[in-house]
Amino acid sequence: MGQQHISLHDVLGAIAADLALVGLDFDAGVLDLARDEWIAGKPSAVADGFPRSGFVMVLRGLQTLLDTDAEGTPSAVSIADIASEWAMDELGHGWPELADSEGDFVCLLQPAAGNSGPVWAGGGVSVPLGSLSTVPLVRASASDDAAPSDD
Repeated sequence: MGQQHISLHDVLGAIAADLALVGLDFDAGVLDLARDEWIAGKPSAVADGFPRSGFVMVLRGLQTLLDTDAEGTPSAVSIADIASEWAMDELGHGWPELADSEGDFVCLLQPAAGNSGPVWAGGGVSVPLGSLSTVPLVRASASDDAAPSDD
């Protein structure tokens, strides 16, 4: 069975929903270099230094050339992988981290192509993008690691 197509806007929205669980605002856009046109989102940044073909994801100053899928469109797995790396940098720890029923670390979920669309996968679990709220995660928020205040 082939992978179901999911729109670029749906991919970005699903990743944004997952990142919101840890308090991160996913302000990303995808630029079609051949047409010099934003095909999803429209961040304030400009993509420079790339070839005149392909797609670039711009995320808060990070500019990355995207892999494409068999149809020549931006790969949802590539987008999720970049988002995961960015989240880890922002949070200072792995993301998303699957937990067991006791709240202990099981594994770091990785973006993958599932039968019904892109997923977070690992530890025998496959969760569609946008559905991380349905599984236990080790860290629920970026503020979990914050130092206590003096208030």
